[in-house]
Amino acid sequence: MRKLAKSAVLGAVTISALIGAAGAASADTGPLYAQHTASANGSGATSSGVLSTAGSPGYNGQDSTGPSYIRTWQYAGAGYADSDVTRTGFNDQGQAYYVHGLQYAGPNGASSSWTASRS
Repeated sequence: MRKLAKSAVLGAVTISALIGAAGAASADTGPLYAQHTASANGSGATSSGVLSTAGSPGYNGQDSTGPSYIRTWQYAGAGYADSDVTRTGFNDQGQAYYVHGLQYAGPNGASSSWTASRS
């Protein structure tokens, strides 16, 4: 479980860094809003972020043609770890997309749920 908690924290830091890099990469393509929060204490660690931009960072590393929105939240503690991500925007072919994922791992098991759609 300790390795899982460390992995979740590392994932939170990685996702936060990616949001920051996406914001920097898209800063010259239009208006941008980015917010990030991280905290840690004796009970666990949490990280969350929002990126909204008129010049999208794209989907799955592809270029994009329109606005996008990304929201992430991660938590890792002694008893469990979970994450939540929502991403919307347009891919490089101008198709609208929506992705939402939830992941959880704890002493009674693990689960993962994803919803995705594209026009």
